[in-house]
Amino acid sequence: MRKFDFRCTWLKILAVPSVLLMLAVAGSMALAADDAPLLELHEWSVWIGEPQAKTINGGGDYPTAMPGLVETERSRKRDEKPKPAPIGVMTVYGEPPEVVDIDLKITAGRPISQWPRSEGKSNRLRWLDLKLTKELSSPELLAYIPDTHWFNKARELNGLYMQLKKGGRAERFFAYDLELQTPLNIRLDGGPDVYKVVNLGKHVFHDVLLIVPGPDGHRIGWLNTIAAAPGGGAAATPGGKNPAQPQAGAAVGQPVQGVVLANNGAGVIKVAAGQPGAPAGAAAQPGAAAAPTADPSKETIVEIPLSGPFAVDSDEFKDKTDGEMRRRLGKTGLTAAEIDLIMSLYAPHFFATDDIHFVYRIAQDGLDEITPLVVEPETTKIKRVALVIARRVDPRLREDVQQLITDLADASYAKREKAEKRLKDLGNLAIPSLKEAMKGKDLEVVMRAERLLLSQKEQLPPEQNPAP
Repeated sequence: MRKFDFRCTWLKILAVPSVLLMLAVAGSMALAADDAPLLELHEWSVWIGEPQAKTINGGGDYPTAMPGLVETERSRKRDEKPKPAPIGVMTVYGEPPEVVDIDLKITAGRPISQWPRSEGKSNRLRWLDLKLTKELSSPELLAYIPDTHWFNKARELNGLYMQLKKGGRAERFFAYDLELQTPLNIRLDGGPDVYKVVNLGKHVFHDVLLIVPGPDGHRIGWLNTIAAAPGGGAAATPGGKNPAQPQAGAAVGQPVQGVVLANNGAGVIKVAAGQPGAPAGAAAQPGAAAAPTADPSKETIVEIPLSGPFAVDSDEFKDKTDGEMRRRLGKTGLTAAEIDLIMSLYAPHFFATDDIHFVYRIAQDGLDEITPLVVEPETTKIKRVALVIARRVDPRLREDVQQLITDLADASYAKREKAEKRLKDLGNLAIPSLKEAMKGKDLEVVMRAERLLLSQKEQLPPEQNPAP
């Protein structure tokens, strides 16, 4: 018969409460960690581009939004008709941890300016070992900014103060300006009542706005989304998480076949008859995506009908532009104060324009691919929003370019001069046609086209390079 070891048994019995106590303590610590207030970083930016340009936010194309104490390559001149200026802003909210690192990488491009100065290199902005506080220890840590500059409004966003590790400046936000080596992947066709929007790129367009001015007022078209071009793999990162590396190729855009109808500011997609999985005449809910097709096209084309004309100073126009934009930005998680700042800076460039403007939002997964952002501690919740202003998208401008190229050969000297000046004003939009014009036999047309291309710093074909 086996002997029963009472001593070992009692030791095991006594050990059970200890283990349970340890598990309870560990569980309460984990619960406390989960319940602890997290940092939340909000980033918003405005990008500007034109068809045919090689870059978005081109360094020589737009003025700076930075104050005088910030170094920049951009012009500080203010034209009679001001252009929008690219900008990016980060603000941090929550309970300050011991130290924070913010690392913003530009996959294709470079920083033009930054505030405060980061430790980044040619394609990176890095603010490391940041000390975050709710209160400013000394007013002298903040640089002087003129009262009328928007930096002062950014300081009223109630973000945490961030002080650089080397005893440098403290600031309540970070601002930066990037030049992105990527084209504007959009084309606008058709008009005047219905336009076709062509997405040539790998990222979905969100909260799409088309503004078309006319003699009777401005006409408006809103869409919730326009799918990415087929085969374009955009990065997919779970919303609100802190990516260590962008997950390239995780989502594939699909073509949209159908007609998109404006319905009180919301996009409604009517699925085309005969489309797989959809009965003839079936209509999706507002904002829904059309079913994918096997169309091998490399473009996504969606129609966007326009509203009737509104007077720019009418309450209805304000509600369907400024009001609608605010409602849509509110759904991204930006604060009301952040949205107020964005609108105070860019509402005239979004809505009160003399030319056709196209505005859309790039979602966080697209930003995580174009400009990957890493924040330590990694529990930081991140909300990222980029608004893109597409300028000179009017399809009639392409027709104007062709006529102006013809006018370069006109018998009238005044008409030739006028055509050259207008082509110069059209900038990047005229470059492909000017390069084609250089293949012609009219020497004056070739000479003027060459001069225009050189003024745009375009590289000429080898046979067209001027003699040294």
